[in-house]
Amino acid sequence: WSASVDFSQSAKPKYPPVALKATIKQSTDNTMLVEWTDPSGTLNPDATYPLNLWTTTAASAPKSCPTFVETTFQDQHDGDTKNVSSAAGILALRQDGIWNTTASLDAACSATVDFSTTAKPDQPPVPLRVAVSVLTGADKASRVIMTWTDPSGSLAAAGYPLNIWEDVGTA
Repeated sequence: WSASVDFSQSAKPKYPPVALKATIKQSTDNTMLVEWTDPSGTLNPDATYPLNLWTTTAASAPKSCPTFVETTFQDQHDGDTKNVSSAAGILALRQDGIWNTTASLDAACSATVDFSTTAKPDQPPVPLRVAVSVLTGADKASRVIMTWTDPSGSLAAAGYPLNIWEDVGTA
């Protein structure tokens, strides 16, 4: 399901200069998401490139953990991209020429990532939990997403989504 949303027709104080496409999607951990793209190509020349994702909290663990070669993910919070791969229960994360780390995935396809052991700029003050799942919509296209939470409850309520990284293509 998709719809065109023109925020200039709302009371939203800061809105995009063009109407955006909102697409409802669901992930393998049963979260519902709204993916925002710009079909006009004004904000990004790739009309399918995700500008933002709105999400619910995870409802259940996925039945299986996706494995994938190194893939580029858009980091919604930082506004940049990261490279990630998943194989043999190990999640490898890096940002070209800046930092890299690995984390072990558990049976729920989640891992704890402690960025304080990396050279990542603007590190979160606590280790974060990342859940890896597959996102699909009515178009049947699949993308891997990584939903970040703070299990300590220091940055937000434990389990509340802080950030999402979405697969935007092979690195």
